Amino acid sequence: MASLPRVIAFFDGQNLYHSSKSAFPNASDDYNPKALATLIAKRQGWHLVQTRFYTAIPDQNRDRIGAKMWHRRLLRMNRDGCKTTARILRYDESGRGREKGIDIRIALDLIRLTLNQQMDVALVFSQDQDFAEVASELRLINKKTGYFVRIASAFPKSELANNKGGINGADWLRFDIHDWNNCLY
Repeated sequence: MASLPRVIAFFDGQNLYHSSKSAFPNASDDYNPKALATLIAKRQGWHLVQTRFYTAIPDQNRDRIGAKMWHRRLLRMNRDGCKTTARILRYDESGRGREKGIDIRIALDLIRLTLNQQMDVALVFSQDQDFAEVASELRLINKKTGYFVRIASAFPKSELANNKGGINGADWLRFDIHDWNNCLY
């Protein structure tokens, strides 16, 4: 019997936060990434081998409460077996926080793990079209190496969602409010 395809889940934390708030406006945002990744992987007949969560967090000198909340959340995710990567928000002249370096970190990790043949499926929880370039690059790597890695984009499905599509060049996997609520902490 052949083994199930190995999947690594990559969570673009801020992108998923905003898309879930659009799709499920009254739902809790305190979800368990590993539980959500497991649900999607099992539904596809895949074996989840790792969950990675990436986000920007507030600077504690600007937002002590927000920074503390994110610190607790990331600790809980780490205890649950997620590998987390966080960057401090960069602030513009108006004081608005901007996430910098998260998408490129996800892309680099995804390419490295592909080249190291550590997964058969890259399950990206994001709708960010910057990752369409990663999907194209994966196809080139697949051709060059002969080792095939598939990329899938998982995102919330709802009539209220602002964005109804996934990453171009990836398989689109939708989840609904019931799936979301079953994966809350």
